[in-house]
Formats: sequence, C-alpha cells, structure tokens
Amino acid sequence: MQIATVSSPPFAKPDSTSSQSRLSSLLKFDPSPLQRLSHPAAEAARVEWWVKRDDCYGPGGTDVALQGNKVRKLRGYLEGWRDWSDPRLGILSFGGAYSNHLAALSVAGRRYGFRTIGIVRGESVSNPVLDLCRENGMDLRFVSRSEYRQKKQAEKLFAYRAEFGPVLIIPEGGSGPDSKIGTASIIPEIKTQLGPDHPIHYFQLAAGTGGTAAGVIEAPPGEANPTIEIFPVLKGGWMGEEIEKQLSVESKSHYAWQVIDGHHWGGYAKRPPELLEFCDSFSRNYDIPLESIYTGKLFYAVLQRIETGYYPPGSRLVTYHSGGIY
Repeated sequence: MQIATVSSPPFAKPDSTSSQSRLSSLLKFDPSPLQRLSHPAAEAARVEWWVKRDDCYGPGGTDVALQGNKVRKLRGYLEGWRDWSDPRLGILSFGGAYSNHLAALSVAGRRYGFRTIGIVRGESVSNPVLDLCRENGMDLRFVSRSEYRQKKQAEKLFAYRAEFGPVLIIPEGGSGPDSKIGTASIIPEIKTQLGPDHPIHYFQLAAGTGGTAAGVIEAPPGEANPTIEIFPVLKGGWMGEEIEKQLSVESKSHYAWQVIDGHHWGGYAKRPPELLEFCDSFSRNYDIPLESIYTGKLFYAVLQRIETGYYPPGSRLVTYHSGGIY
C-alpha cells in the first residue's frame, strides 16, 4: 500500500480569520461522482449497478487521505471549530493501527492549523497509515486494549483533557452525533444525480463503527427510499446493535435497513490473498481503486449477491465507495 508523503511543516496555528476561511473550504465540496458500472454479472442479472465515488470527495491534490466519508464525518465537528481562535486547542480521537479516520484527521490538522492527538489501540507500531499521521504532526499515544476500552468513560476523557489541555474529543472512527451532518447528505445527493424517474432500490455500504450507516439512515426520507444494506468489516455480530444506539427515535423508521454479516474475511485489516487479488483485478478492470479493509470486502460481497440472483431483475443498486485509498 502506497501513501502520499508531505513536505509541509507538521502544523502551524494561523490567525482566526484565515483558519475560518480554510475550514469553510473543507466543508464545501461539489457532490462526488455517481458512476454506472458495466459489469458482466450485473448485465447477466439485469440489474443496474452504480458506484457513489466518495473516493473523489475531498480537497484533492497530495492530501489523498482526506477524502470520502472521513471528510463528511469531520464536517460537523469542524463547523464548530470555525469560531475558535485559541492556539492551544486541538482535536483528540481514537482508532486502530490502520485507522483511516486518524489519517484524515492528521491531514486536516496540518492543512487547517490545529493540534491533533491520536489514541491508538495496541502496541507501538509503524505502518504507512501511522507514518502519515506522524508526518502530519499528530501526537500518537499507544494504549493497551484494556485502556482503549475505557475511551467512552468520563473519568478517562477527563484524564486526557488534563494531559493534553483543551481538546475537542471525537469518538472512534469520527462517529458521533455531529458526524451525521455530513453523512446524511449521501443519499439525497444520489437521488438528485439520478433524477426522480430513476429510484434507488438498494444502497450498500461497509461499516467499521456504524457511524456512516447511522447518518445515512437519518437522512430525510423523501420519496422512493432504498433498502440500505450494511456490511460489517469486523467480526462479532454486534454492528446492528451499535447502529441502533446511534439512531434517534424519529429516524429509525426512515429507511428499511439490514446488517449483512459474514463478509469480514476473518476480521478487521485481515488481508487474505484472494481478497487482495480481487481488489487488484477490480481496480485494473474498472478503474475504481479498492483497498482490502473496507471497499474490497464490500464490493466482493455485493458482487456475490448479484451473481447469486439476490437482487430482482430491474433493480437499481448503488454501492458506496467510502474512500480510504492511499
């Protein structure tokens, strides 16, 4: 896995006016492309297969880690930052050793001028994702798995604030109430792109913490709502319950949704050769880059369901590419 390097300094706190301007630019991007996928399996099954290309959603350039659903999740949090001018302020969040969220946060911190702290589960390691975080000036703290499980406890959060000073604490994966501000816009964007005469029947996405899925489910329902299919990339069978916790009472009836387990390939960040080969082949054949942690597992699972005839002929599918390519 290749990852972009940066040559700019880790971070420099700008004055509040320029900081507000730059943060505002992060929050305003054109809708990501919606691409029709001409795949023989979809044609044989007589279904339309579309891809929402959030791997193209972000500032672009060399900051490729700042893209996709990570940008959408950060939007709500950064909106609250636009009036902050204290140079001591920072953002602290949590993730594993291959956390796309921490990578995106580190880029945002360097790009827009605020401190970032990453609490990482497990022993200290070096890999392309964490190396990027370091290059962007993120203060990485590795903690035991037992301590990491305390990340939602008030006493532990108080201790982090005491250690790191004034910080905004964002939950693991960027998933929280504010993250829904950005992720709730995904399906409305697609409906606008397809037009009223072309309804979405099925919308598929991968899930790590369930935050993006919760935001999608909480989108304004509108007309002709799709069935939302959620594919966890971790094993354990807990994703449905986790998403339920993140939903408001009103939103639980907006969309029909289901969690489809059994496509985690052994667990988070597991990379068996067959999956790597699929990602490489799909990327070459369709010019849509896939990685093995999220999008590769998702597209493999959707393709299996198409090939087995799960979707009725005439169905229109939209698979969400959440980004995360380095």
